[in-house]
Amino acid sequence: MIMKTILVLGLVSFLNVTVLAANNCNPPSPKQLQRSQAFLQNTPCAPMVNACNPGSPTGYVLGCHSANGRGLVVDCMEKLWKGAAVSGVNMSPTDPAVAACKSFCHPSKGVNNCREEKGVADR
Repeated sequence: MIMKTILVLGLVSFLNVTVLAANNCNPPSPKQLQRSQAFLQNTPCAPMVNACNPGSPTGYVLGCHSANGRGLVVDCMEKLWKGAAVSGVNMSPTDPAVAACKSFCHPSKGVNNCREEKGVADR
């Protein structure tokens, strides 16, 4: 009986965390939007960040990939780096800013200067 209670409580906790995480970026909070706008602003990636995250709830936001598929790096920046257009983003994959940012973020194989760690760009 104790084991069943622990399992049920664990499952309820897991579901609560999952629901909260899923709603965390749908729509993103003003703080999440601000954090995304500040990400990599003093680097060659600033034009891409501004194009992907125009400071609105419909933009691509740091940490929102798993919640709603609109993560700044995974769903916008990386798609542009790979030559794909991104829905709702007014930047072409052939824009020189895309190449400059990609070069800054990935100067050599396996290195990513644009990771986010604890809310701060890991440069």
